[in-house]
Amino acid sequence: MTFLFDVGVKATVALGLAFLVALALRRGSASLRYAMWICALAAVLVLPLASLIGPGWNIDRGAGQVIQQAQPSVSVVVHAVRPASAPSWPLTVMVWIAGTIAMLGRVALGHWRVRSLFGAAEEIRDSRWLVLAGETAASIGLRRAVILKRSTATDVPLSYGLFHATVLLPGESDQWGEERRRIVLAHEMIHARRLDSLWGLLGQLAVAMYWFHPLAWLAAARMKREQERSCDDAVVAAGTASTVYAAHLVDLARSIAIPEPALGMAERFDLEGRVHALLDPARKRNAVSRRLCAAMFAVALALMVPLAAVRAQSPASISGTVFDPSGAVVPRATITLKSIGGPNEELAHANAAGQYKLQGIAPGEYLVKVSTPGFAMYQKTISIEAGAAATVNVNLALGEILENVDIVGKRPESAARPAATPKPIRVGGNVQPVKLISKVNPAYPADAQAEGVEGTVLLRAVVSKDGSLLSIKSISNGVDPRLVSAAKAAVPLWRYEPTLLNGEPVEVVTTIAVTFRLN
Repeated sequence: MTFLFDVGVKATVALGLAFLVALALRRGSASLRYAMWICALAAVLVLPLASLIGPGWNIDRGAGQVIQQAQPSVSVVVHAVRPASAPSWPLTVMVWIAGTIAMLGRVALGHWRVRSLFGAAEEIRDSRWLVLAGETAASIGLRRAVILKRSTATDVPLSYGLFHATVLLPGESDQWGEERRRIVLAHEMIHARRLDSLWGLLGQLAVAMYWFHPLAWLAAARMKREQERSCDDAVVAAGTASTVYAAHLVDLARSIAIPEPALGMAERFDLEGRVHALLDPARKRNAVSRRLCAAMFAVALALMVPLAAVRAQSPASISGTVFDPSGAVVPRATITLKSIGGPNEELAHANAAGQYKLQGIAPGEYLVKVSTPGFAMYQKTISIEAGAAATVNVNLALGEILENVDIVGKRPESAARPAATPKPIRVGGNVQPVKLISKVNPAYPADAQAEGVEGTVLLRAVVSKDGSLLSIKSISNGVDPRLVSAAKAAVPLWRYEPTLLNGEPVEVVTTIAVTFRLN
């Protein structure tokens, strides 16, 4: 889910930039904007792959200052019944995959319909059409062979094919005059020369991958619009008067009765805009050279590579098992993970099998502490990399026993006595620690229970002189936010007897551990 969110954000940035570039090019030619949209959709299409295989530039989340003073702590455990089962895949991932498969099926069905339409059509062998097609191909610079076909199943001319271009004409095309024939052939052959079938497929694949993203649909629609407008400009640039071309375009649009599975010369999409553009005398109609297209693609690639590499630090995890000196597991041990140079701190408890796991850990240096009654404190410094799953198995040693023996002897009478009364010394060190006198247990969030979410929330707060809590802040970054919210909603209602230093109340920092555990 993190990867999908990361790619979605990057696609938003890339497509948003493309819309800004299109706005800047609004007075340029349609061919220039068409090439730009092709580059943009190609970039977002390869963005997920580039994010997976490319090097990553992690963004540091920042770190605060570590509080060095000793702090009292309170631990609260919130129990709930564990759900019978939890989904192995996040629902969002399954929905995305299902949507992508459905969209790819829609694309495949559309191309199957087009291939069936072209395959069932009758090839045109009329010498008038063939000679005119040869002349038109030479005038627009088309070097590939083009097959002409006719079908009564379509009302508009169509072109299709990557390696073998085919132009499909409607059944009534045999009644057209030479001028319309030449205009229609020029339009469809320009599509074939520019490999517009390939770029249309590229746009469809981008929409299939980002079916959930409105900008992807808008970008594909803009590419289709500029594709047709740039083709119109190419026909006009080849010698057809724009007013004549616009008249034929409108007449063909009026004859449409059968829905088409692919783009054609007289498609109803953006007809008004195309006619307005054709009749605009100030419109730029120059085509884009291959060199400029290559430069635009290089710029898109140069922008995409660092965008794909930039990523937030991927959360990591740490897990392991706690053992005693005999090799048996130690249940219910307390594991603390403290960031070195940062404020975040995580806490977990080993289960009955001695196993523990901490998830959602930010990369960095950490101090691992493991403690349980009767054993010596275990400490180890580890380094966790982004997205890593670290394993730290702990072997506890038996705790040391300290015996205090006080030997009392009799002071000799001849011992020297102070000649003068000493100056009174102010004796301190009389500390009465903070004491929790009332608390409200947090409520286990119902949706978190249903999903099997567990964790320990560490809160840092200040116990004021009147026993209330101030400056409550979570220091656990790897815990589900719903658990953090539940803990922070209840803890402010707690009340303490303040710490007394030599009889005077003082403020003290405390750490509160709220463990949400499923039975």
